Amino acid sequence: GKESVLRRFLPVERQDHIRQLILKGEFDKATALVEESQTQMKLFAEAKIRLMDIELSFSAPDEKAVFLAGSFKGWNPTSDTLTKQGNGTWRITKTLSTGIYCYKFVADGKWFIDPQNEKKYYNAEGGENSVVVVSLQAN
Repeated sequence: GKESVLRRFLPVERQDHIRQLILKGEFDKATALVEESQTQMKLFAEAKIRLMDIELSFSAPDEKAVFLAGSFKGWNPTSDTLTKQGNGTWRITKTLSTGIYCYKFVADGKWFIDPQNEKKYYNAEGGENSVVVVSLQAN
């Protein structure tokens, strides 16, 4: 619904900051942040940028932790945690805007391409990355 759309455009940190300003009685500052967020949402709409949920999974039944690293988060190897399912598969749903992204899974500190994804990109060092494309095409 509307709340989930707002969460996508309004980072948790900004939501918390607005909440703190309201609790302190600093309504003008809170209003300014909300108006800035509304402007950003209009810019997204005008640019026809779409957000899509991309579900990725990785089979690693014996691993203790699996993360998603990629060009969408500066290749941070611990920023996006996958959730382990009962069958040993790890899953994550990532919300991305239109674009092309490279990614890898990091399982217990070791980096892996996505064995379920045929789309690959070879970087300048000769390494291989998995690729996901988020497009404006209707599903």
